[in-house]
Amino acid sequence: MSKIYVGDLHQTGYYPPLMNYFLSIDESKIFNLKHELRHPGAIFNITSTYVVKSLSSLIDLYTDEAIFEDEDKGTFDTIFDKFRLVIYDWFKFYDSCYEIIACFCDAGNKPVKFIDRWLKKEAKVNLAEIFDDSLKDDKSLIYLTYNKLKHTSNRIAWANIISEDKRCVGYYLEDQMATNSIGSTNDKEFPISLNRQIRNIAYFVYKISDTLLQVLVSHTAANGISFNFSNGIINDSIWHNMINKLTDLPDYYLPTDMDKVVYKPFLDNSSFSFLEDKVNPGTSSVPFWLTENKLSLNFVTGGDGYSKSFSHPHMGFKMP
Repeated sequence: MSKIYVGDLHQTGYYPPLMNYFLSIDESKIFNLKHELRHPGAIFNITSTYVVKSLSSLIDLYTDEAIFEDEDKGTFDTIFDKFRLVIYDWFKFYDSCYEIIACFCDAGNKPVKFIDRWLKKEAKVNLAEIFDDSLKDDKSLIYLTYNKLKHTSNRIAWANIISEDKRCVGYYLEDQMATNSIGSTNDKEFPISLNRQIRNIAYFVYKISDTLLQVLVSHTAANGISFNFSNGIINDSIWHNMINKLTDLPDYYLPTDMDKVVYKPFLDNSSFSFLEDKVNPGTSSVPFWLTENKLSLNFVTGGDGYSKSFSHPHMGFKMP
């Protein structure tokens, strides 16, 4: 287990420290107005607020046991609608980081539609590559889900385990199999519990922010642009609300989560960090399905009106 420091609660509350750096910017020294872009802090604030609020809303819905009282009334469709918005907002936030980088880079013409390409070709800086490479492994599974939902007919299906009064919901990507059935696209990684993926998505928001901070600190120092930590006060209520909800998420996971990384908020006096841990029998309430009482396992797919055969993913249970 390792601890990943975020910031001092007395200085930056529960939001990424990058936000305080944006307060120190002199717009006459950067290029956002020339490129017809908002203040970089405004871009960050808008897009990060989207994902923080949608993530908090998903947690509220998913942890409300009342929605599972009648699963025939579209329970998982409702969860999917919230989850899909989280994934969309997360990548909108990720992509907005290119806009922010462009605010600090000059070129003869303003950014084109694909700002990451403009940064690489017109602005002739490698900031976008450094940013992407630093986050490539972290975003891979979320990126896979996002791309499959956006560019293919893949969709999300659900695995639901209930043991006594404990419930764990996971998702997997569903597609046509060579076996002539509809099933999971990747049994090695899926299904993933929402308890783990929600935590990880939230952590990645902070990691994206810190990676962007390091890229900008290096670039501005080399180009004589003032970019320093400001002691200004920023409202952290939505971030604090999200962290409280993450802290209250249950430690129930799926067998396929075993030995996979999970990130959890950690507060120590005034220090705000994330703990990087692995799901294993030492993690609280794991494995919660080891019980002598009834264990319920079900899979939820919406059907498509044409496919006749559906297979469930390998759940990671070891057969006696």
